[in-house]
Amino acid sequence: MRKFLSFAAGAVTASVLLAAGGVANATPFFFNVTGGCSEACAANAEITPGAGTLTVVLNDTQANPRSAGDLLSSIEITPSGALGSPSLTTQAGALIDVTSTGPGTPVAGGPTHWGVGTSGGQIILETAGTFAGMMQPINMIIGPPDGSGNYSDSNSSINDGHFSPYINGTGTFTISDAAITATTSITAVSFDFGTGPDTTLPGSVCTPGTPNCASGPPGIPEPSALALFGGALVIFGMISRRKSV
Repeated sequence: MRKFLSFAAGAVTASVLLAAGGVANATPFFFNVTGGCSEACAANAEITPGAGTLTVVLNDTQANPRSAGDLLSSIEITPSGALGSPSLTTQAGALIDVTSTGPGTPVAGGPTHWGVGTSGGQIILETAGTFAGMMQPINMIIGPPDGSGNYSDSNSSINDGHFSPYINGTGTFTISDAAITATTSITAVSFDFGTGPDTTLPGSVCTPGTPNCASGPPGIPEPSALALFGGALVIFGMISRRKSV
């Protein structure tokens, strides 16, 4: 049974600036996983805490998946500190329908079936849905096709339409929680695959740019911050010269 708990809507910024210096203070945390499913699975996550917000970028990197059990359907995130009342404010990603003879057919619109809840100090971000009156996780994240551009190994659990459309490769989510700050750390994650979910695997900390690890740009000082920093250097230089006279 899936652990889906709640939906909520709104708009929250995804980063925070230091008031004194204007420097982006959001530090991303990177995790990945490979193998461990009954067939094959691979995924990574980039999670960035901010002022009252958590931005989560999920990537399914398993090429040419065979069954729905290989698809990324949820993640369990353990932050440092207590949680408030998290809610999902945005979910985004390109949607596709999949058959075994093509790269996937684009579907208009964006994902609508993901939600957020809590359990045992963890934030649970997952997808849910119904098909023919049964609970079926719609909008799971699917990896890329094979080298020829086809989902040649996909069986009926992927291409019979029960779980379609899928998020194509990457889903981006913004979670609102007043207890999250830019100094919050992400201490652990678990990746869930399949409809049950079928497989839950602990994520490993990874280094951006290494195999199967997302890469995000580092925080960059804004022009105003650079101006303040430059001004400070000038002042320090003047003080130094005065002391040396």
